[in-house]
Amino acid sequence: MVNYLPQTATRTITVITLEVGTTLTITAPSEVVQGGAFGISGYLTRNDTGAGIPGATVTLSYNGTLLGSDTTSIEGHYLFTGAIIPEPGTFILTASFAGSTRPGLVLGSSQAPRGVGVSLLPAQVILALLAASLGLGLVVASRT
Repeated sequence: MVNYLPQTATRTITVITLEVGTTLTITAPSEVVQGGAFGISGYLTRNDTGAGIPGATVTLSYNGTLLGSDTTSIEGHYLFTGAIIPEPGTFILTASFAGSTRPGLVLGSSQAPRGVGVSLLPAQVILALLAASLGLGLVVASRT
């Protein structure tokens, strides 16, 4: 008679989760008025499927100064209203997603830049003032 002795074997395995790349878009006006509120919006999507990523935090800044953040909707859309840049100049708006780890899913980080000019007055007002001063100058010149 043959007796079999109980035996066990173990093996260590490593389960890895591949990182899924993301794409972040940004939509904002190219020109705003100093101190005037404006909106910034966009989408956060997966690179592998193109599907929107819900519940993700998107941070918004200009030239490294924090404006605020928003959480993406079920479709991956974010909307930040009430952005204000207090000084005139040319700036880079940046939407940033730091990436995240969810059960069985690692999402990579992504950024989206957008240039914005900040003027003291709206462009239409500046043009109207220039036209008015040019007209006044022509009237004065014609009388001399």
